[in-house]
Amino acid sequence: MKPSLPLTIASLLFATALPTADALGEPVTLDVEPVRISMFKNGLAMVTTRTEVPGPGQYQLPAPEARYGSLWLNWEPGLALDRIVATEVERVEEADVTNMNDLLRANVGRNFSIRLHNEDIWVTGKLVSIPTRPQPTPRQYIQPGRHGGYSPPSIAPPVSDLLIFQTESGTLALQPSQIAHVRFDTDEVETVVENKVYDSAISFAAEVAESEGDGVVLRYLAQGIAWSPSYVVEMINDETARLACKAVIVNDLMDLDGVDVELIAGYPNLRFAPTPTPMGPTPLAALLASLQQPDQPSPYGIASNAMVMQQRAAPYPGYGGSSAYTATIPDLPAGESAEDLYFYQVPDVTLAKGERGYFPLISAEVPGGHVYTWDIGDFIDRQDRYQAQPAESTQVVWHSLELTNTTDQPWTTAPGMTVMDGRVLGQDMLHFTPPNGTSLLKITQAVSIDAQQNEIEVERERNAETFHGHTYDRVTVEGTLSVTNYKDGPVTIKITKEVSGEVESADAGPKVVKIASGLRRVNPRSRLTWEVEVPPGREQGATIVYRYSFYTR
Repeated sequence: MKPSLPLTIASLLFATALPTADALGEPVTLDVEPVRISMFKNGLAMVTTRTEVPGPGQYQLPAPEARYGSLWLNWEPGLALDRIVATEVERVEEADVTNMNDLLRANVGRNFSIRLHNEDIWVTGKLVSIPTRPQPTPRQYIQPGRHGGYSPPSIAPPVSDLLIFQTESGTLALQPSQIAHVRFDTDEVETVVENKVYDSAISFAAEVAESEGDGVVLRYLAQGIAWSPSYVVEMINDETARLACKAVIVNDLMDLDGVDVELIAGYPNLRFAPTPTPMGPTPLAALLASLQQPDQPSPYGIASNAMVMQQRAAPYPGYGGSSAYTATIPDLPAGESAEDLYFYQVPDVTLAKGERGYFPLISAEVPGGHVYTWDIGDFIDRQDRYQAQPAESTQVVWHSLELTNTTDQPWTTAPGMTVMDGRVLGQDMLHFTPPNGTSLLKITQAVSIDAQQNEIEVERERNAETFHGHTYDRVTVEGTLSVTNYKDGPVTIKITKEVSGEVESADAGPKVVKIASGLRRVNPRSRLTWEVEVPPGREQGATIVYRYSFYTR
């Protein structure tokens, strides 16, 4: 039947308005280059990449494994983007033959002999084909653990259910798993197989105006790169220490070539970091399930604040004739504060994916004095019962360095190693220290200082008070603290003792602070702090006596 004129015209208009795929052309894949990486300590980083759009047309970019809500595209004023779509792109990747299935797929069209399982006869023929069912990249959702996690793009393994093998006596249809051995009568054996790989991509249509910018910038939060700081503190004398810091960048994310890097210190609130972006291959059901997960425990506990100092350290005598640890530190751009985060600048970083980079950050002399601390816990438990320490328990006095941050930048929480004359004395955690603040870095237990404590009951009043319907006794305890200094010179010891009950008296005038913890308990809690100078010698030790009372059932 011949179509009417109106229908013919409508068909022509429709064909003109909607160009075919051939008219639109295949999208051109653009390379993106990282231009800035701002990384946290926990494996998360804000990545900025850029690409140039050469002209109008269809383009696609590799889709990053971004975190939920963090992927943004920006384009310059002279550029207009339309039809921005996340899709899946198929490509072919070559790989070495590793199994029988790969070997057969690599040698389709060749003549060879095969032997089946449980058969002693070899059959010679030509492998006509080995059809494979297309397998998309696995998309099952894996809930990240406490510290997050990500799965790199994977090669989709082809599935072969049969092969067609042509012999002189006929054509065989076999399953690849039935073949036990393959024998080639020639050296021309293909040992490289082609596999289909499915990548995520972001495609768009671009229109470019004249004489204006043509760049597209992607910003997103990704997992796979982190920085890890650590300190070394070299004791110069009893009042001064040299502090140095390095950052190790662990890069499992992407190749970096001359990229400006920011090392972020702080406690970021990134609630949706474990959830993948909707502009990716994660199925809708898995994405919704991820969003409904209860809040994960924060993995940012150790991501405190980092510190950079610009002072150079002069060489000084030490192990091997010079400093064994505090190497020359390059001049770095000053860090910047942004609200409660701090950003340290490391320009022009070149680091391949899989590499770990070592970057010195700090070298400066700071005030550092020796401090000895003795901390004694509370012997009254939550049920107001006295839990005495065993008589043979050892009292530990810690030798520490009290470091003062005289710079204008904070120090981040990181491991700190103490050395002297090239010898390692100890390692502990150096905690966050703001400018003008102080921090204690433990060195080692002070074995040259003997500390003893003892508490005895000196009075008990039966049925002294009633609380919450229960009758309590009132017990008075007298404690004695003894310190003997076996070092060559005097030392100052900071002694801290926590008690439950009312402090009645204490020698040497300690600072007494009421502690808010345990407010619902019958007995209030207090912290007593002494600073005592102990001269050397067994006969000149310090002795402190204190007394407190508490209620117990």
